[in-house]
Amino acid sequence: MGSDISRVCFVGIYGHNQDEVLRQGLERRGISLSEVRVPQRSLSEAKAERRLPVRTMRATMNWFDGAPGWLFPFLVVATLLVHTVVTTAAVLGNLGDLRRADVIVVPHMGDTSVFVAKPFAVLFDTPLVYFSHNGLYFTLVRNRGIYPEDSVAGKFLFALDLLVQRLSDRVVVFSQESADRFSEAFGLPAETYEVMYIKVVESNFDTSIEPAPEFESDVLYWGNFLPHHGPDTMVEAAAALPDAEFVFVGESDKRQGVVDHADRVGAENVSFPGFVSLSELVQYVKGARVVLGPMGDNPQTEFTIGTKVAEASYLEKAIAVADQPGTSEVFDHRETAYLVEPGDADALAAGVEEILGDDDLRHRLEDGAADVYRRHFSVDRAGERFVEIAASAR
Repeated sequence: MGSDISRVCFVGIYGHNQDEVLRQGLERRGISLSEVRVPQRSLSEAKAERRLPVRTMRATMNWFDGAPGWLFPFLVVATLLVHTVVTTAAVLGNLGDLRRADVIVVPHMGDTSVFVAKPFAVLFDTPLVYFSHNGLYFTLVRNRGIYPEDSVAGKFLFALDLLVQRLSDRVVVFSQESADRFSEAFGLPAETYEVMYIKVVESNFDTSIEPAPEFESDVLYWGNFLPHHGPDTMVEAAAALPDAEFVFVGESDKRQGVVDHADRVGAENVSFPGFVSLSELVQYVKGARVVLGPMGDNPQTEFTIGTKVAEASYLEKAIAVADQPGTSEVFDHRETAYLVEPGDADALAAGVEEILGDDDLRHRLEDGAADVYRRHFSVDRAGERFVEIAASAR
């Protein structure tokens, strides 16, 4: 199926670690990839220099967080015009790549680059595949609640996402739950959406590294302490298990709030090493007996499968994670992960205690996670799944 897919072209202003996984997956299948990519700045650099980030529309939305609702559409339209001009200039300089492509792709977080890519997809009679990540509307309105649904900004984002998805031949999302919710919200046919589960940049993790004793622990969380990860729930579970050693690796502006919460609930068995290198992270993960996936009880965790869960599967770890619709698509309770009621610290503590006290269960979860990785999260599966998606769009 799809054996005639030999050339793919990425187009737009984009940048996400999932793009690298897709590059590697295509390479392993012998598929040629060209990229018409607009140089981009990182959002953190742009904020530090107090400049408008020419990155993705999503970054721009975050940049305008807090702007008056009535002003929001004007700011976004102005940014969209900038995106359109710079992306069109890049495309016009690389028309040969688009003409030769079997599939044109707007990668993760490219969002409004669809507006530039679509005319050329029509001109060259080439299918357009858009990797939506979680979309703008669901990310900023439904999930994070930055803008109310009935606000000018909320309605504008809905219309923008609807148009971007309607222009695409296929919209790739992270779970079937995402596909179902997008189809229902935007009123588009179910066949518009294709699922490609989150993937792991395997080259980031040197699996030959063995953990030094100082990296060993009972339970590990790593991430940026976002609310949908449920770090407060994790801390409360740790407080209920004073004999277990918990380690929370990572750094962000949310970290101190979690540290303060640990102090309030008396979780003296939690340490916070802060930011660590990739080689140190591998040691922390391999040295932990249990790793924690997102535990929050909010819309984002309902239909996404966290990157950290996929990475833990790659490293063959026993995982405890919230039992949400997206997660349960690929994980089975007590077989491939320990699924816990979202936001329930007592349930998490009970699950962790059971895993730590039952080596047979822990080893079964480790083997199960590795199997899930091979079937859903691997680089090889990324290339295979893309060919299936591209063939369905042709």
